Amino acid sequence: MRHDGTEDMPTSPLRAIAESQWAPFNYMRAACQERHGCGLYDLPLPERLQAFACCMPDDLVPTTSAYEERMAKEREEADLLGILDAIELPKPLIDSKK
Repeated sequence: MRHDGTEDMPTSPLRAIAESQWAPFNYMRAACQERHGCGLYDLPLPERLQAFACCMPDDLVPTTSAYEERMAKEREEADLLGILDAIELPKPLIDSKK
């Protein structure tokens, strides 16, 4: 038995085919759970690959209210960070225009 809870893949080609025939993604699901802490179908994909996702939370689907709420929150956070950057910028001690 492997440390992720799956059995080792059989070394016999016919047994390996039989092992993977009824659960072809068993090893991928176990590896995804071990490495990323979520199931294979819940693994977040990069934005350019979201069309291939099996399940997407509502806040990633542009036509939902959850998406609009997330975008509004991100805009608010960006505005706040802009304000903080403006406040924290050091002011020159000598006026360089003179």
